[in-house]
Parts: sequence; structure tokens; C-alpha cells
Amino acid sequence: MQEQQTIKPWYRHRWPWLLMIGPLASIAVGAAFLRAAIVTDDGLVVDDYYKRGKEINMELKRDHMADSLKIAGHAEFSADMRSVRVEVSAEKPLPDTLSLSLVHPTQDDYDIISVLTRVDGNVYQGVLAPITHPARHWYVLLEDPAKTWRRQGEWVPSGGRRVKLDGARLEPAA
Repeated sequence: MQEQQTIKPWYRHRWPWLLMIGPLASIAVGAAFLRAAIVTDDGLVVDDYYKRGKEINMELKRDHMADSLKIAGHAEFSADMRSVRVEVSAEKPLPDTLSLSLVHPTQDDYDIISVLTRVDGNVYQGVLAPITHPARHWYVLLEDPAKTWRRQGEWVPSGGRRVKLDGARLEPAA
């Protein structure tokens, strides 16, 4: 007498499922990478290199103007990072308001701009928006409202709350 052998359907065996794990995992990872590529901003990619080159030259002119006006200073951030106090020295009188920008090193969407008002002599103070994406270092730019001059510095939060704003050249942001 012959035994009757029952043949299980394919989905009841373990080997087809084990063999499908690799391709299914690669599809899932590929979909995650595609989503990340679409959603995130390519902040370092510039569409018009010629225009950006001209802008860099204009920014250098602003640095030279600050040099000729002998503008220097330092900024000190509060412990809670909600306000900033800037002391500036200059050869000529400064305007009543200045602009201070905290520039994120890689993503321009995270930049913070604060309007500083004069509180005493050449001392300015302003309120900062909350830092939503902390960085190991920030570029700090101090400018007049007409954007004729600027002073810059590089601030490392772990190194203290104070940053010197002088004529040191920073790498241009792309």
C-alpha cells in the first residue's frame, strides 16, 4: 500500500520566505533613502555659480569697508541662548540698530537673525529665536542695516558664550 503524501503549498514552506527577506529589505531601505533625498534640502548646492561668485565679491567689499571704519567687537550670548549682547568699537558713529546673524554651517534653513538695538553707547542687545538645530559651531555676522559693512566670527558653543567679531576671514558659505 502506498502512503499518500500531502504536498504543502509554497507559502507554507520556510525557504521562499527566507529567500525573500533580502530583496524586501533592500526595497524598504531604498524607499527610505528616496524619501530622505526628496524631503531634505541640498543647502550646499548652488544653482547659479556665477551669481554666487559675484555675491562673494560683494561680501568681501563689506569686510574691507568694516576694516576701513575700524569696526571690531564681541558678542556674548546669554546662558539660555535667548538673548545676545554686542559691544562694538568703531571710528565713526554707528546706527541705532544692527543685525546679528547666527549662520548654521551646513543648512541655511536653520539660520537665526536678530535685530540689535542700542542700549548704551556702542553696546547693543537683541533677542534670539530658539535654536532648533544645534551645531558644533556657528558663523556669527554683525551688519549695519544698509549692509554696507559686516564683521564676522566663528562661535563654538562648547568653548563659551563669547565670540570675537573681527576681520578674520571665514570660508564662504556655498
